[in-house]
Amino acid sequence: MTVAQRFQLALLVVVAATVARPALETISIASHWIITALVILAAEAGLALNLLRIVRNGQTPSLGTPAALAVLSAAELLVPGWNAVSGPGFLACAVLLTVGPQGPQWARAAFAAVVALAVPFGEIWWDGPATTFVTGGFLYLCAQALRVARELDESRTELIAFAVDSERSRLTTDVESALSGHLAAITAGTEQARILAAHDPSAAAREIKKVVTIARKTGAEVRRIARGYRETSFAGEVAAAADLFAAAGIDCRTEVAAVPNQLRKELTTELHTWVNEVLSGRTGGACAIELTSTEQVVRLTMAQGTHLRQLHFPVGDRGFTHSG
Repeated sequence: MTVAQRFQLALLVVVAATVARPALETISIASHWIITALVILAAEAGLALNLLRIVRNGQTPSLGTPAALAVLSAAELLVPGWNAVSGPGFLACAVLLTVGPQGPQWARAAFAAVVALAVPFGEIWWDGPATTFVTGGFLYLCAQALRVARELDESRTELIAFAVDSERSRLTTDVESALSGHLAAITAGTEQARILAAHDPSAAAREIKKVVTIARKTGAEVRRIARGYRETSFAGEVAAAADLFAAAGIDCRTEVAAVPNQLRKELTTELHTWVNEVLSGRTGGACAIELTSTEQVVRLTMAQGTHLRQLHFPVGDRGFTHSG
């Protein structure tokens, strides 16, 4: 579960707890008012959830939401014998989220006004203001934390994409720098051979032979570059994974021993699978990648939050066992 999802869950719990108390108190009011009270609570909860959805999407709520919550809060007072304080709490949060971007002074003044106007709510004079202050303030803090967590998730995604693009650009630069000179020489040699072919075929043949030699060297250079990217050592793969984690805001501790060549492919495949699981889950906390090697077995341990994988590779055997 991501940080943003945890804050969403906390907000849902607070909204449910806020409407639970007045919902239970409906048993103390006249039966013909119960449906009215429950409708008011349902409308307040719906507006509160919609308000939080707007905040989660990075938008600023309109004045319509606090206006509707103010009407519903006033409607609570019309139900005889019902001491509901849910409306003012939701209203206080809505006022902070709506007026807050206009300036902290306006937000504080509007919040204080809602808290003061909550005196008629509750069984005693301080019950309404206290409940409104706690509910509205806590909902506002959770909503702001949800907004920050969403922005952090977006930033991590952008950083991961940037790391991938940087690696792709590095490969493109290496290929271009390695081939540009060879291709220019091939072009020049081919043009020279075309000119010589008309009056000195033997010289043209020698020039073509040079071009063929350069072309073979070019092919060998391309294979060398590709091989260098395909056959990166396992330590290099772990270092690349650590860079990706760093781009995603995750600290990664690595400790890698020497790896037998026959196990490099299996180890790399397992590493890539685990890294993808961690990055797609986007859970917080540091991670660790450790590889130890003895004459009998190679052990790979990868851990981050709930993502734990332990692998045991018998040396000289293509099979392996794992747990986690």
